[in-house]
Order: sequence, then C-alpha cells, then structure tokens
Amino acid sequence: VDRARQCLEAAADLHASAWQDVALLQRANAELSRAAFNLQMRNPKELAGIAESWEEFCSNFRGELEAEGLWTERVRNLGSRIKDVAERVSDELSPSPTDDYATCIHGDYKA
Repeated sequence: VDRARQCLEAAADLHASAWQDVALLQRANAELSRAAFNLQMRNPKELAGIAESWEEFCSNFRGELEAEGLWTERVRNLGSRIKDVAERVSDELSPSPTDDYATCIHGDYKA
C-alpha cells in the first residue's frame, strides 16, 4: 500500500508541476512527443483499419472470449465504436498549452 501511495503521489506531482503553467506547457509541446492516444502521433492507417483489426482479433480469440463471457455484440463492435469516437477522444485528451486545466501527463506509467 505504501508503494502504491508513493506511485500515485509521484503521478500527482507530475500533473501538479505543470498545471496551467502555459510557458512550461508550450515548451513541452514543442520539445516532447505527444501521447500515443493523440491521433497526430499515429499512422492514419491504424485508425482506418481499426474495425477490421478488431474483428480479426475477436475471430482469432473467439474461444477465449466465449469462455470468459465476452463474445457479445458490444465487444465484437468495439473497433467500430472506437473509430467513431477516436477523434473526439484525441482532441479532449490533447489540450493546447493555453486550454483550461492543461497539464503534462504520463503515458504508460510504471513504478
């Protein structure tokens, strides 16, 4: 529990250190890479083919999905649903340095 608390505090400190600090966020925006969910960082072919890729994944793992009770229409349509909202999610999670509540984020945070 102590280690988990330390990890969460470190993540919170990262967010707090840049919270609405326009100068720092502008510098970070210019010098650091954006997160993987930002569509500007992704190959457009990934999003274009996400529904088909997800269908293939589901097909390849149908037995496992069925065994876990996950062979549902909702799960099978996940790729299409992601494709439909991807641009909005990317925009919402990728504020400009001058947007309200802008801060730095971490990608795949590990302790």
